Amino acid sequence: MWKQLLDELNAAALANIERTRLEPSEHLGLEPFINGFPDSPLAQLAARIGKEHVGWLGQPGASLEQIREAEQRLGVILPASYREFLLESNGFLVPGTYCCVLLPIELVRRFSDDNYPIVAMWNDLHEADPYLEEADFTAHIGEALQISACPSDFDWFALIDTVNTSPEGELWTIMYSRQGYEASSTFTELIQELVCNYR
Repeated sequence: MWKQLLDELNAAALANIERTRLEPSEHLGLEPFINGFPDSPLAQLAARIGKEHVGWLGQPGASLEQIREAEQRLGVILPASYREFLLESNGFLVPGTYCCVLLPIELVRRFSDDNYPIVAMWNDLHEADPYLEEADFTAHIGEALQISACPSDFDWFALIDTVNTSPEGELWTIMYSRQGYEASSTFTELIQELVCNYR
């Protein structure tokens, strides 16, 4: 299933790149990732977009050992659909969407590692407002896993909620922005939405 879904995502992304071929990479949302992780093979692939033909926007799949090492480092068992994605492609470029780069597993980290001001803001809001539910995702946003690169223009982040489980039995996949957040019950659902948004 993942091969077919990523083929669809890849085709839609390449069509979008072609539509915006004359635009620099920052308009596709790739520049922060390229500058932030220049040694990453995925960032090196991103740097080639617009300069030469690129046929595949993913990477070779991660190994089970890489995934297990990341789970140990992060202290979380990753959702099944996200693990399946990583086994098929260890990171993926989705330029021009609100989720421009799905990180390779070695770059996945806690949201609080690089976004402490956002975490502190939510902590303050929860302390000040008794009507904000303690079970709400924002109460533990710092513990979420950031699975997308920092955005270029907006603060959209793809995150995995490490606390709450969806009806599908997986940790929720969250798209977070300044305007709020939307939850997908599986990582697969998020990718299907990205494919639909490209079309």
